[in-house]
Order: sequence, then structure tokens, then C-alpha cells
Amino acid sequence: MKNIIATWIYCEKKGEENEYPQVSGLSSSQKFQNIYWRCVADYFATAYRFNKGAEFILFTNVTAGELPVIDGVDVGSLLNGFGVAIVTLPYTCRIARDNYNKWGNQFYIFDILKYISSSEKYVDKDRLIVLDSDCVWTQPGSKIFDDIDRYGLLAYEVYKSDNYTVNGLSRTDMREIYSDLLGAPVNDTPVYYGGEWFAANVQACRKVYDEFAILKNILADRLSAGKKVFNEEAHTLSYIYYKLGFAKDTASVYIRRIWTTLFVYENVTRSDYDLTIWHLPSEKRFGLKRLFKLISNTKSFFYRRDDYHSRKILGRTLGVPGRTPVKFVLDLTGAVLARLSRLIGIK
Repeated sequence: MKNIIATWIYCEKKGEENEYPQVSGLSSSQKFQNIYWRCVADYFATAYRFNKGAEFILFTNVTAGELPVIDGVDVGSLLNGFGVAIVTLPYTCRIARDNYNKWGNQFYIFDILKYISSSEKYVDKDRLIVLDSDCVWTQPGSKIFDDIDRYGLLAYEVYKSDNYTVNGLSRTDMREIYSDLLGAPVNDTPVYYGGEWFAANVQACRKVYDEFAILKNILADRLSAGKKVFNEEAHTLSYIYYKLGFAKDTASVYIRRIWTTLFVYENVTRSDYDLTIWHLPSEKRFGLKRLFKLISNTKSFFYRRDDYHSRKILGRTLGVPGRTPVKFVLDLTGAVLARLSRLIGIK
């Protein structure tokens, strides 16, 4: 059986920009996209460091020859050194949304599932893990792959409040939509599963994609009728998991959405350090940017030390289980410089 570890980056073009709240600027600009390209490199550097023997894939709408050079580093060559295959896919799985202009590239995950499901390279029992690029691996994923064998699909529960609105919908809203779609009352409030994580065997991938292919047209009809629809991929995946019977929190032992936002919100805990995967949305412009410099040097301590010390390096750089004084100064300096740049109009 193959173990496939993947992430993706869809580079929006002029005229199709969306808002991505953690990163300012036009999503079609190279400066904006370079933030995510650094994350992609970090993701695969850490995946490779702890999971040698897996198959690594980057899904994107650009070709291998179009990958950028950032800070003097050829991203294509760097990824090639980690054994990453570049699979260029068009974005065909957008769904109609009701004037919601955030996270517009997120439905690209369904193009990935379509590709995996239809590829003759893979068999039903092969295992796939697709994570957002602002995740890092901190240890081997062997237990995750074992659990994929056990459950078929692993889902990560994020928000538990009934009325807390996530990307335009609360869980109460989701229950209303579920009831309409299923043609029967849904008595329990649905679980919201994070879209930063997808982990399943190929057989389950096929089931999820086939359900999406049907759902896409139904949602378009609902929108035309003025009814509520799902705004992002996590809403959509949560519904599909529920319908297919995968609705169970089986992934939170491996991953957590960890916020380390300077002066705004932090939820990092000591136990986060022991997770296999850290999802770090607010580190894109800070720790993950500095990690890119570190992983770009293939002779750095990160590659040369054992697993224990490599994770220590990640923790100090990314603020898990806490922000060190050095990181505080670096983050504060970076935030001030970024603010000044925006005020004086530096692009």
C-alpha cells in the first residue's frame, strides 16, 4: 500500500481574487502567493524529514517550470530534493456561493480527490493525507496511516458551539441545510470538521468525491432559489462525512489548529507539542517565513539532528508550546515593519 502525503496551492489570477483574512494584499499578486509558496516548502521539508518512504505530491494550477524563486531559493529545485511530484490540475470544482468572497480556492480539494479517485496508479487501500500548507509535520505519521486502515477516513472536529458562526454559517445553519438536503429532520447539531485536514484511503476518497459531484448541482439550484448554501470546503466536507457515516472525531489526536497571533489570540498548550501535525495559520508571515530560510539549507541542523532535536527546532521557530523571548522580538519587529510597509505603500 502507498502512503501519499500532499498539499496544494491554487494561484489565483487577476480578476478572480478572494479574501484570505490571515494575509493582506491581492491574492493574485506574487508577493501574496510567495507567502504560501514558503509554506509549501516548509510543509514538504517537514513531511520528508519525518516520513521518508512516503509519496509526496504538490497539487497546483501552475506547471513545474513556473514555480517561483523566493529569497534566492528555487522552490522547484528545493521540492525536487524532497522527492515531491508536481501535479498540475485545473480548478473545476468551484461551487456557487451567495456573495461570499472568502476562501474561494478551498474547493480545489475536490479536484484533488477526483484525480486520486480516477488515477490508475492507486488502489482502494492506498492512503492519502492532504493538509493545508501552513501545517508542519513534527514526527512520523505511521499511526495516522494505521488509523486510516482502521476507519477508512479520519475527520478533525474544530468548533463545538451551536451558534458560533464559521465562514458565514453556524452549526445551527448547517443543521437546517442538512435537513433540506436529506429530506428529513436532523435532530442533532452537526459537527464542523476542519478543512485543513483530509485523510482517507482511496476507496473513501472516491465515495467523498462522488457525493460532491452530485451535491455541487444541488447547491447551485439552492442558490438560485435563494436558499442557504455551504460557503467553503469544510462546510461541504462536514455534510458529506455526515451523510456517508464518517462523522466522528478521529483526527484530533494528531492535529490541532494552533493560534499564536501576537497580542490578539493564543490557544497554544503544552500538549500541542506532542501532536504529529501543527496547523499554524497565524505563523505564515512569521515563524513559517523564518523556517523557510532554515529548510532551504539542506545542511542545517534541522536535517542533521535526530527527531527529538528537529522537533525542538520547530518548536522554537514556530512558538509551540510557547513563544520564546527571541521569537517575540522577531515577531514584533516583523509585524511593525509590515505595518509600516502598508502605511507607506510598499508593495
